[in-house]
Amino acid sequence: MQTGTGSADGLLECDLVMKGGITSGVVYPLALVELARRYRFRSVGGSSAGAIAAAAAVAAEYGRQTGATAEGAGFAGLAALPASLGERLPDGRSRLGSLFQPSRRTRPVLEALLGAARGRSAAGKVARALAPLVLAAPGCWVALAGLLLAGAVGALAARQEGAAAAIAVALSAVAVLVLSALGAIAMSGAAALGAIAANGLGVCSGFAPPGGDRPPPLTPWLHGLIQRLAGTREVLTLGDLERHGLRLEVTTTSVTHQRPFRLPLHPDDPVFFFREAEFRALFPGEVVDRLVEAGRAEEAERRARTDGRRVRLPAHDPSLVLFPRGPGLPVVVLARMSLSFPLLLGAVPLYGVDWTRKRNQRRRARPELERAWFSDGGICSNIPIHFFDAALPTRPTFAIDLREQHPDHPLGAWLPANNASGIAQRWHRLGEGRAAPLRFLAAVVTTMQTWVDEMQLAAPGYRDRIVHVSHAADEGGLNLEMPPEVIERLAARGAAAGERLRDRFRWEDHRWIRFRSLLDVMQRYVAPTWTAHAPGTAGRAALLELLEAHRGRRGSYPVTGPQADCARAALQGVDRLVEATAATGGDLTERAPRPAPELRARPRV
Repeated sequence: MQTGTGSADGLLECDLVMKGGITSGVVYPLALVELARRYRFRSVGGSSAGAIAAAAAVAAEYGRQTGATAEGAGFAGLAALPASLGERLPDGRSRLGSLFQPSRRTRPVLEALLGAARGRSAAGKVARALAPLVLAAPGCWVALAGLLLAGAVGALAARQEGAAAAIAVALSAVAVLVLSALGAIAMSGAAALGAIAANGLGVCSGFAPPGGDRPPPLTPWLHGLIQRLAGTREVLTLGDLERHGLRLEVTTTSVTHQRPFRLPLHPDDPVFFFREAEFRALFPGEVVDRLVEAGRAEEAERRARTDGRRVRLPAHDPSLVLFPRGPGLPVVVLARMSLSFPLLLGAVPLYGVDWTRKRNQRRRARPELERAWFSDGGICSNIPIHFFDAALPTRPTFAIDLREQHPDHPLGAWLPANNASGIAQRWHRLGEGRAAPLRFLAAVVTTMQTWVDEMQLAAPGYRDRIVHVSHAADEGGLNLEMPPEVIERLAARGAAAGERLRDRFRWEDHRWIRFRSLLDVMQRYVAPTWTAHAPGTAGRAALLELLEAHRGRRGSYPVTGPQADCARAALQGVDRLVEATAATGGDLTERAPRPAPELRARPRV
């Protein structure tokens, strides 16, 4: 049991990170409820569907801390969520499936995606994906014309005298049929691509104006859920969370920059703007109003304390508003920018300056803002387990991982039971047959996407705090129309995952593993390097000369007097560490936790 940081009401404190998985996210509500029986959430994050769960978690915690008593508030409201998602609507769809509403032009593409998800074999997936696209205009008319023409040529072949003539005409009929089919596929594919491009690079935008009898799509539904769980009528923002000691962070991916970003943006990140009209087509009006208010206020503050050159709006386009990175950022905006599953949900456009272009580097030139597309956070990091981490943590950062079913184990939730558990790498077999090359290409893409996450999950000090929830092929993912009983099964596994973390995690063991790993890293990376920079060496003299050369305002990255004194003290501290290691003869790398971690500098994400 944890003996570290606790709260006034007797609950322990924890952070939490959740993995993306589209509809597999139905695992999370009951897992959060079970964890909340012992823990108070402080920092919560995730990617894609995990970001939605993170937003729901901080909203429910906010409702608990503010004493919200309205129906649906707090973790009681979260506990009712799986049943609500499995509810059947008058049109026969589940509420979960109704969240993904395509435009008229992209409906065939959604049917193709769902058909591919339901197909059992590779051929079945292709057939189910092509059928709705070909049947959609203009492909169906090309196919129909081809069938009619092939039939006419076939009838002509039946009247021909002589076998050679009949065979020639029959082969012509087959050629017409094949070319017509290929033409239908090509035209339908082109129409689908055009429809997706016109819909914000997605089949579904996630938003529709209120009105009519249709159920709310994803973003209005999510906004309503966050408000109910928090028990507030005002748009819930990061500032509201901060006032109650809560933090929300999610990943998103700028495919324009080909890199992930963490939201809210860091001061070192580029400055971005949003176009109000475009955001009103993606978010409820009150959310955009709050976003515009926060953006204008933050822009005014920036201009007041700097010359404002890099945040000045172009004079010809006042519709662009600074994208805020401060407390005024609505929670639902973070969740939606992380959940933008490629093609299924439209990307979110922001605007920034390409400082590599010469026209933007000229003095007194007004920088040109260009559109940058932000898509799903899971593209680069589907389970950002590095969030909220520290070398020596004061509270645990749990994580919930989603996995396909292992061939030797039943469906369920699994938490490593000892130091030897969770080290072995899982295999993803390609199988045999003609579909193997396609599975190979899919595995290549998955490997590029997840290799960092996969290795991090097995690291010491990480694997003991990650619970894994398995699901079958017909559960989660793109299975948007899961029956209520399937949703119930997934939610029950989530509850089991929460119980395992709540009851089986050993805080003292975790702290010792982190401490032991830190000692190992310090000796492996500091001591060997310091030999060339020990007192009295040329390396030490060079370091001290550099320090003096950059004191004050001289050179690049100068240091102040107090900073220089601090640097000298740090050098002396490392000297004592190396001397103590040599004097004791102890080797902290022996019997240290494995696999051994690597210390390297990398940009913050």
